[in-house]
Amino acid sequence: NNRGLAYEAINHYESALRDYGLAIRLNPNYAEPYANRGNLRLKFNQNAEAVQDYDMALRSGHAHPEFVFAWQGQALEAQGKRREAADAYRRALQIDPKLELAHGRLTKLEEERALSGLIGRKKLSRGVGGPLIVTGAPGVAPPRTEAETAAAGGAVWVPPAPAAKAPEPPPAELEHA
Repeated sequence: NNRGLAYEAINHYESALRDYGLAIRLNPNYAEPYANRGNLRLKFNQNAEAVQDYDMALRSGHAHPEFVFAWQGQALEAQGKRREAADAYRRALQIDPKLELAHGRLTKLEEERALSGLIGRKKLSRGVGGPLIVTGAPGVAPPRTEAETAAAGGAVWVPPAPAAKAPEPPPAELEHA
């Protein structure tokens, strides 16, 4: 594991990866090489493999699980798994509420979610066919079926028909004939 860290420090990443794997084979319950290999994989966008390494580091009892959760959150976020990433950041913050890496990333995710929700509501209110129809009080689920929507006084949305395709041009060999 230490030799892997040394190789990583001098940018010999393949050697570092090999040594982390060797350390894991020698002692499968040693948490550090899992976390170190996960960090190396995160650096090279091997995010699914990094998440697996972080899981093993946590299961093996890593001495600083708050960091492992934060790193795992980064790998999940890179995979587009924002909800799982936010959960990982929250777990890191449960252990260390002052961990800036987890706090900053979680704040960013929550702001993005709030912004996308706001944008989504604006798009709905400007949608084709009139204003947004609210058919219930705040906190009450809206009607789910078309019949319930019509009974509540709302218009049933019907998707537009697909646009007609333009005719395809003839193949090049027919144009010269």
